[in-house]
Amino acid sequence: MAVKLRTKFAVLLLVVTVGLSLVAYGGLEAYKHQQVESTRESVSETAAISAEQIDEELFSEMDRVGSYAGEMRLDDPNATRRALDALTSRREFQHGAVVDDAGTVVMVAGPYSETGRERMVSADVSDGACVGRTLRTGDLCISPPEAATGSVFGEASHYVRLTAPVFDGDGRVDGAVVVTYPLTERGAFVALRPLDTSSLSVTVTAGERTLYDGGGTGDGIVATATVERTGWEVRVERSRAALNATLRQLALTQAASILLLVLIAVGFAYWEYTVNLRQTGRLLDGFEALSAGEYDRRLDLAAGEEWERIGDGFGTLAADLAARERALQASEQRLEVLNRVLRHNLRNRLNVVLSAFDMVRETGDATAADWAERGAAAGRRLEELAETAGRVQAALADDDDPEPTRVDGVVRAAAEAVAADHPDATVAVDAESAVAMARPAVGEAVEELVENACVHAGDAPTVTVTVHAVDAADGDRDRVRIGVRDDGPGIPEYERDVIERGHETDLDHGSGLGLWLAHWVADRCGGELAFPRAADGGYVELRLPPPPAAGDDTADEE
Repeated sequence: MAVKLRTKFAVLLLVVTVGLSLVAYGGLEAYKHQQVESTRESVSETAAISAEQIDEELFSEMDRVGSYAGEMRLDDPNATRRALDALTSRREFQHGAVVDDAGTVVMVAGPYSETGRERMVSADVSDGACVGRTLRTGDLCISPPEAATGSVFGEASHYVRLTAPVFDGDGRVDGAVVVTYPLTERGAFVALRPLDTSSLSVTVTAGERTLYDGGGTGDGIVATATVERTGWEVRVERSRAALNATLRQLALTQAASILLLVLIAVGFAYWEYTVNLRQTGRLLDGFEALSAGEYDRRLDLAAGEEWERIGDGFGTLAADLAARERALQASEQRLEVLNRVLRHNLRNRLNVVLSAFDMVRETGDATAADWAERGAAAGRRLEELAETAGRVQAALADDDDPEPTRVDGVVRAAAEAVAADHPDATVAVDAESAVAMARPAVGEAVEELVENACVHAGDAPTVTVTVHAVDAADGDRDRVRIGVRDDGPGIPEYERDVIERGHETDLDHGSGLGLWLAHWVADRCGGELAFPRAADGGYVELRLPPPPAAGDDTADEE
């Protein structure tokens, strides 16, 4: 039992540890998921804001170009020159050109060489990405990004062309102004520079072109957004390093918390073991010692007032059991001596009495011979009673546990032995093959029942001995039944009452030991002696339990 309690505590501790670990792991995973989702939302918001700021910056510059275009008149070259020079003098722009309504370049500005200027003037650019559109619709236009080559573009890797319409005095599109706008951190991407940190990177692409590269490992938390009026994609990536560091710190904290809880649980388990489980083990060991007859065993259960009282109670119980054991041994010794002396002296005296009766019967008159015969018969019965008492003592001295036994063979041997002693009786056996839990004394019990039938059923009795296995389907417990039936007057009511009641009185007692022997043997085998009602004659039944089925744990309980 103590081992089972320790096992339960160990299992409980393991379950608590695993449960706490699972709770901590689940909490960590939930927090991780929450933090990842929160970070993803933050990154998505950053990407959307960045795309919006790029869009605003581009069209802020477009509005500026449109403002300078409003100062230009193709019919006033001086005004147009002043406005174009002022526009290209701004640091945001590099080159500038004015085209007429046919798409022909009529004026240029910016860091052109003399040859470059001559080549540009009078060039037809009406098929450009934006010039034709602006001349047709009068809309502001941003061209697709182009790779920047040459030192004039500085740090810019790409640029776009911004085109705005030039109107005549009647408000009709008379031409257009085109400027190059390098895509740099000081221009269109000015809002991205503060975002590029060790934990956050921004990349802007247009198709396969990378317009702005803030780095990024590709294994972080990524979100994208689109610049509304250009279709460029803004990709924002936040590194997981900071998040992982936070999660590692949380995991360490959780692990420390679990370790603390486990240590508390282990401490509680040790305390419980010291205070209760170990005391329980000592108490169980003490009971086992009492079962083995060690009545001098004492227990020191000093884990608390209650355990001290239990220890004192155990000591009192051990002392009482020792006293009873001594009294029982003395009683058994007296009974053994009395039984031996009584049987020895009774047999010796009966031998003398029987010899005297024989001499009287042989030498006396008829009346004396008759009384001698009666006295001899009574003496023989006393002699038989003494022999039966000896068999009872020998049969009940067997302390072995019942074992599976082929009782049909035992019954046949017992019936044959009794039949040999009573040649006038007809003893028949009707025994089916049956195995029951029995002791060796079962044969003695069957002999006594058959002997009782042969003696008390009259002259030339017929006795039938049966063996029948009865299972629970017949309305009773599983039993192997050994029945003894005769054609005599049957067992007297007072004899049956004494056996069924289990004890005798001065006024109500049996006349012999045979039925008691059968009753005691049946009881020691886990069975019973029964007296079913019979229509005629006498009938007694010795009922024995069958062997336990394979895997039946009740075998130890029987």
